[in-house]
Amino acid sequence: MLNRWSAAVFVVGILAGYALSAPAATAQSPDLPFSVGDTVTLKYDKNALEPQVTCQVGLVRGDYVRCDPRDAGFFPEPRENWRSLKSVVQIIKTQDRR
Repeated sequence: MLNRWSAAVFVVGILAGYALSAPAATAQSPDLPFSVGDTVTLKYDKNALEPQVTCQVGLVRGDYVRCDPRDAGFFPEPRENWRSLKSVVQIIKTQDRR
């Protein structure tokens, strides 16, 4: 009898601990000076293969930005182009002219 009660109390204790536990820690993305749809210039170190890239932001996931083709026309790029923001030295947002 004691073993059944011990098992029941143990299970209830585990469920109560799970219910009262804090949410899992998640990484917060930094506040970026641009949003989806903006055209930005990403400047890298002068020794990088591409010291500067201009792209239209299609999606932001954590420290990565998907660059959408600005003028796809009839022949869009066959693969997605993701850029890491970890190695970016400067981000310049292009002003929209209206």
